[in-house]
Amino acid sequence: MSGGNKPTSRLGQSIATAALALGLISLRSRHRLAVASPLRGSGNYSRGSAPGPTLSEIIGSAAFALGLITAWLYVAGWTYAYHYFDRFRIPLLLVDLPREHLLIYGGLTVQKNPFAAVGIAILCIAAVAALFVSRKRLGRVGTTGVLVLGVLALFVLARQAGTVTAAADFVLQRDSDYRAYPRVELDIKSVTDVTGDSNDKALALVRSGCARLVLAGKDRLFLVRPVRGAPDLDLHTVILPWSDIKGLRITDQYISCE
Repeated sequence: MSGGNKPTSRLGQSIATAALALGLISLRSRHRLAVASPLRGSGNYSRGSAPGPTLSEIIGSAAFALGLITAWLYVAGWTYAYHYFDRFRIPLLLVDLPREHLLIYGGLTVQKNPFAAVGIAILCIAAVAALFVSRKRLGRVGTTGVLVLGVLALFVLARQAGTVTAAADFVLQRDSDYRAYPRVELDIKSVTDVTGDSNDKALALVRSGCARLVLAGKDRLFLVRPVRGAPDLDLHTVILPWSDIKGLRITDQYISCE
C-alpha cells in the first residue's frame, strides 16, 4: 500500500516545486516591469486607467477555462480507466463505460491526490500571471505558442496523474484481497462440450463458486479468481457474455477462496 503512494507523493512534490519556481519567476518579472515603467505623474490618473475586460471577453475566458477543465478531467479519467482495467487484463475497448464515468474517474483522480491538485492549480495561476506580465515582450505569436505548450503540459500531467492513481488503487485492492469486488454465483445455460475438456477455465471458474465480479457491462461480465493469501499471483480474467447466463447472484462475500 505504501509502495503505491510513493509515486503519488513524488508527483505532488515535483508539481509543487515547479509551481514555486514559476511563481518566483512571475514575481521577478512583475518587479522588473514595475521598475522599468514607473509612474509618470498624476496625469495618468486624470485620463483614467486602461479599460477593463468586456462581458464577451469574460464569458469567452470562462468558457475556455470550463472546456479546459472538462478536457483535463476526461484525459485523466480515461488514462485512469485504461491503466486500472489493464491490470486485470481487460481491454478498455471491451468496457462500455459512459463518458460521464470517465469524468467521474478524473474527479476521483483529483480527490485522491489533493496536494498534487493544489500544486497544479498554483502552477496554472503562476503560469497565467507570468504570461500576462510578459505578453507585450512575447508578442501575439509568442504568447500563443507559450499558451499551447502550457495546455500540452497540463494534459501530460493529466496522463501522469491517471497512471499513478490507477497503479496505487490496484495495489490497494490487491493487498486487501480485492475487497471492492463481491463473489458471485452464476447459472449458465447448457453448453455442449464437444471435446469433453474438463480444463475449460471459464467453466471451472463458474462451477467453483469463487468468481469475483470486477465489472458488469451491457453485453458481458468480467470475472477473476484471486487466491487468498497470494496477492502476487497473476490474475486471469474470464469474460462471459450475458447471452450465456441464465441467472446471476451477487453474494455478500468479499473474500477469495483459498
